[in-house]
Amino acid sequence: MVIKVSENEVFNMYFGIIEDTRCKVNVIHPLVDILKLIMIAVLCGVDELDKVVDYGKNKKEFLQKEFNIKLIPSKSTITRIMATISPKWLSLSIVCILKTLIKENIGQIMLDGKAIKSTDAIRTIETMMNIVTAYTDTGISLGQKTVDSKSNEIPAGLRCWI
Repeated sequence: MVIKVSENEVFNMYFGIIEDTRCKVNVIHPLVDILKLIMIAVLCGVDELDKVVDYGKNKKEFLQKEFNIKLIPSKSTITRIMATISPKWLSLSIVCILKTLIKENIGQIMLDGKAIKSTDAIRTIETMMNIVTAYTDTGISLGQKTVDSKSNEIPAGLRCWI
């Protein structure tokens, strides 16, 4: 029997293992909600804390309905939280969340090859680095590998991950 859990439950489960060191008396924003907001905003391309707050305000109804985030924290609150939590536990939680969501929702794995040219004018075209990236139809990158030469991405990518 397979039990399907919601994205919100996955976030709560893995972010719930991170210790909240704040004094419990004046806590307005649950730690899990702040971390969910940050991760969702970053997955949507947001890369600055003030823009995370703007994203939260602009998507408040969606965040409340889908992820039960009731209040959007300020930039200073997010900054304090990020300074106090364990980077080790945060990164472990994020990896577990992504692995869980990818396993449950994966449709296709796509491969894309790119040639990275050197910025050194002395180097020749033969010194280009060729990279194959595997990603899901959700847009999450599963990994990158360098390959020997520019060729068809599918055989090169399959050789890398098999």
